[in-house]
Amino acid sequence: MEISLSLIIALSCGLVGLFLPFLGKKLLHYRGIVSPSADRSVFLGILAAIGGVSIVLQIEEPSQLILSFLFLFLLQLIGWIDWHTGYILDQLTFGGSILIVGIQLIFNPSMVPIHLAVSASLYLFLYAVAKGTNRLGLGDAKLVAMCALIMEWQDILCALWLSSISGLLYVGILVIQKKMISRSYSLPFGPHLAIGFFLSYLFGENIACLFSLDLFYQLY
Repeated sequence: MEISLSLIIALSCGLVGLFLPFLGKKLLHYRGIVSPSADRSVFLGILAAIGGVSIVLQIEEPSQLILSFLFLFLLQLIGWIDWHTGYILDQLTFGGSILIVGIQLIFNPSMVPIHLAVSASLYLFLYAVAKGTNRLGLGDAKLVAMCALIMEWQDILCALWLSSISGLLYVGILVIQKKMISRSYSLPFGPHLAIGFFLSYLFGENIACLFSLDLFYQLY
């Protein structure tokens, strides 16, 4: 890919990511939830720029490019809102699911029933876990179900593993910094799910091979 095209993509995605908090605040205001004061996030802009370039380096099919950019910005927005408020909005998970299924029906309709079945099964399982343990939010279950509409089951397993590692590392950092963590501490898991699912979506098989977790890919 030409350097000039890479710069254009990085700049375009970076600008979208930079102003995602503005959209997030509008959604939070609509739901009556107190939102952060910032309308922009340089951090999200940088992540979006890196994510956008990574997408075009990994994805070639036009239909998958559309899905991939939608996926990137949905995950960023959901993660940002959950990080600051502890909420994963249904408007984003349900709305994102509808958009993903709609695009899949246009470009790849044969895979839609499989993705829907996997998504529904995962949601029901995680719903039971959430209700039975009170350690997982229903918003997290809906986010995973949304992600399952765009990913293969092997990548989903890898994503959940990466998300768990990310969450454990974050808790470890809090412990090292001697931040107060009680058994009732509620970890915003949306950002960790967003990291895990995006990395697995683009690099799942490579990550699995790197950590000798490629058994499920071999079984495919």
